Amino acid sequence: MNMQLIYIVPGEVHPKLAEAFRQPHLLVNLRRERFVNEGIMFNSTFIGNAISQQPKRIAFMIFDKEIKEHMKKVVLDFIHVPYSVF
Repeated sequence: MNMQLIYIVPGEVHPKLAEAFRQPHLLVNLRRERFVNEGIMFNSTFIGNAISQQPKRIAFMIFDKEIKEHMKKVVLDFIHVPYSVF
């Protein structure tokens, strides 16, 4: 059997916030370990599969206030990466 998983953010989420989770920011698991190349964040199937292999299927995205303020000012979508970490 083949399966494709996607990730979700619990609760009601503003569309702009949902798109923030497709940007290439640091993603860590419950052990505070980086577990994926953030360059694939635009693909929810790849990220969903990676998160499903983490403890309790939980991941945290980490970014600073400067990046948060930048994301507030730009139109986020899954094709355009408004803030490059590379």
